[in-house]
Amino acid sequence: MREVCVHEIRYMGDELLESIKGHVHGDPAKDKFVDIAMAAMRKSDYRRATNAILDSYMMDDTHPEEEQALTDMLASTPAGVSVSEIEAIADRWYQMFKAGELLPEHFRITKKQLKRLIREAVREEWMSQGPSKEQKMYDEIVKTLEFSAEMGGGSADAAFLVMAVNQVHKDLKAEDIHSFLDRMVEDGELRLDPRTQELSLTR
Repeated sequence: MREVCVHEIRYMGDELLESIKGHVHGDPAKDKFVDIAMAAMRKSDYRRATNAILDSYMMDDTHPEEEQALTDMLASTPAGVSVSEIEAIADRWYQMFKAGELLPEHFRITKKQLKRLIREAVREEWMSQGPSKEQKMYDEIVKTLEFSAEMGGGSADAAFLVMAVNQVHKDLKAEDIHSFLDRMVEDGELRLDPRTQELSLTR
């Protein structure tokens, strides 16, 4: 079976997106590409995870910048990323690749933009599966801070936000909400005032 060239793959349909769920060489006795990618992600081997995804698409003549874009997207994911989230990120990368947006002459991306792409891909996955724990926390944190802004504030400390989320979603653990707040700060969605230790939305 011949390899698919880049100029052909850019115009192929959505059936290729199922490739990542397939087995190496199409042999059910061999590992699935997504399992290889997940094992690599757990070891922070983002290059191997990238190769597993590209192999699933039978791609061997991509530009180095296109491959690096996928590696950077995978490296920017939070710890404990799920299979469905990896599939969503691979799908987002593939759509950008198919549109030619990752070619060297077009692709210029900052770390902030990269994190936004990851958030959008993962959030789309959350929404497709119904409200997840992360989506519930995100929605309530944003709602609380937006209400605070309407009241003339716009910021709150972590303890208040944890309490606000817990009042609506009593099934969520306080430590999970604290960890999620830290992730939102790291991703640039929340700003931490070092003087007051209060959090506010960056947008």
